[in-house]
Amino acid sequence: MFTLGPKHERGSARDEPTRYDIHPGGPLPYGGGTVTFVERMPSPVALFKRDAGHPPINPGMPVMWHAPLQLLEGYRVIAPIPRHEPVDDGIRIAAGAASPTHPKGPIRSPFRPSPPAAPVPAATMPAPALPAVAPASVSPQSLLERLDPVFPLALYLAFSVGTALFLDVESRYTVLWAVMAVMGALLALVETDQPLERITLSELAMGAGFGFMIGLILFVMVAPVLADITRIVFPGMSVPAIVMGLLFAAPIGETLFFREVVQQRRGFMASVLAAGTSLLLLYAPAAFSSLPVLLAVGGFYTVMAGVYSFIRDQYGVAAAFVCQVMINMMLIVMPVLLIAPPERLP
Repeated sequence: MFTLGPKHERGSARDEPTRYDIHPGGPLPYGGGTVTFVERMPSPVALFKRDAGHPPINPGMPVMWHAPLQLLEGYRVIAPIPRHEPVDDGIRIAAGAASPTHPKGPIRSPFRPSPPAAPVPAATMPAPALPAVAPASVSPQSLLERLDPVFPLALYLAFSVGTALFLDVESRYTVLWAVMAVMGALLALVETDQPLERITLSELAMGAGFGFMIGLILFVMVAPVLADITRIVFPGMSVPAIVMGLLFAAPIGETLFFREVVQQRRGFMASVLAAGTSLLLLYAPAAFSSLPVLLAVGGFYTVMAGVYSFIRDQYGVAAAFVCQVMINMMLIVMPVLLIAPPERLP
């Protein structure tokens, strides 16, 4: 232990310290007075020559006394908590209840209990003002919205089979394409709550791009047989009738009915199967004599219906319509214009 004390030079006054020095020593008793060392450490001769036992300048701290604590019995809690009842001079413990042990006697509340509040009549309580909310107007579904597209599809297939008995090929194709377009427009556009899709240039470009790529690949692969298939499927039809039917009437009717109505209400597979079945029955009377060609054409149009439905899911109805127009132009109209005579196909 080290203490801080004055160092006096020889010949100087004791009450005039010249500087302070550090004195090693043992434990020091506090309280002032003469200091008696319990143990004195040897001081280095080079640093301390004398007066190694001077008391420190700062006085010692007094002894700290703690107040005695209550016995544990004085804080004992009695359970259960006794019942209380109000009186004029505070709260006294109810009769028959035990009094808690406390050094100063029973516990009394310094406050008087509050009187019970009188109930407010319901008539005088003002009702909270709530904002007026108009009831949501729910319009009932129309007949066309409730109509399942399977029912008009069954009628269309029956009508397609019936027209093969009394109409020629060109008239039959024209009537069936017109009926398909009218039926799709009624179910998709009339009395419907579904908002119309906004047609953008990007959708049209995507549809044209897909149609051009698919049509170009198939045109290069099956170009030698396209002329023969066109003569079998469209016998005796004029070139303007083929152009108008395959570039306008057929894509509009199939897009509105199969891709917009059936696919939206029944799903992807229902749309593909419905389109493949209707096209197989459409071309069956003309190509029935060449059964392999009929099956190949039906399978091809079913696969292409799946492509159109996929494009409709990804890019919209307008993209599917443009894709179908582009493929019909490259696979049917272009071979007709290149190989057919000016008036009619043989």
